[in-house]
Amino acid sequence: MMYHIQALTTARESPSCSRRNPGLGRIFVLIVAVWASFSNSAWAQTSDFVLTKAAEAQLDSLAARAAAKMKASNRGPVPAYVIVFDFQRQSPKSSSRLGSLLADRFADMLRHSSSAIEVIDRERIKTYLKKNLTDTDDLGSFSAYLSVAKDLGATDLIRGDISEDENQVLKISIHHEGSFPPFDDETQFLISKDIENLLVKPAASNHISPEAIPKEPGVIVMGSGQVEGMERPSCITCTAPKYTEAGRRARFMGTIIMSALVTADGQVTSVYVMRGVPFGLTEEAVATVKGWKLKPATKDGQEVPARVEFTTTFRLL
Repeated sequence: MMYHIQALTTARESPSCSRRNPGLGRIFVLIVAVWASFSNSAWAQTSDFVLTKAAEAQLDSLAARAAAKMKASNRGPVPAYVIVFDFQRQSPKSSSRLGSLLADRFADMLRHSSSAIEVIDRERIKTYLKKNLTDTDDLGSFSAYLSVAKDLGATDLIRGDISEDENQVLKISIHHEGSFPPFDDETQFLISKDIENLLVKPAASNHISPEAIPKEPGVIVMGSGQVEGMERPSCITCTAPKYTEAGRRARFMGTIIMSALVTADGQVTSVYVMRGVPFGLTEEAVATVKGWKLKPATKDGQEVPARVEFTTTFRLL
């Protein structure tokens, strides 16, 4: 089991809310720096993604109906800027490779369905998530999706859910929110072998694996397994990080995972974000953790540098 030092940051939704300080005896460590050597993106379209003619027609019809509903709302001469997020599998609740590719195809279809809307290139979402070391599944609430959409210049967003039944039928349900009146719609088609393979394949993740961290001579990695004679670091001064205004407006709640080197004199250095969050919360945490002071790890009574996995959760009350 990985060794975790967990931090919980909570705040009430009022701008004047109070923030809880870390309790004695626990380590409230948060966050990090940028993992510059992030691996290459795996978002590119796969050449073997094939929809049957019937499935293609159903998805195209769904996009045409969505465009027609937005056009019929009489928004005026100013076009809407629509962004399409990955379609999420409902059981289990997760993003799949199929969901990403269906969203790509749906966005293309929507783009050609009406001149009354402008569809934002989905690469902007992928770049945004990669920059924040976060995935679609991490966004959580619909208000967080709306905030991301606005950050990317969108006035409207479309999210999709995909599910399959015992008859090998794939159901796609979409939800629209934004400057047009909200609406829902759905379609379904039979699952082909290609679709089935992509449905169970996880979507590309922007999270970083601990194995990607370079080896550090003389540093004890407190990961899986128990290190004999080791005592873990403990907190001396650990100020709780604050919610950013952007995070509060988005009503965002989520968890950051990072790996940090705690030096033999209790300083937190060489921090890698393994899983980040948007809305400036990761950056806020980095600024906070730089002032923290820890009692270092010890090995057989001697203070030693150790690399430790930390987690922190932002939560609104």
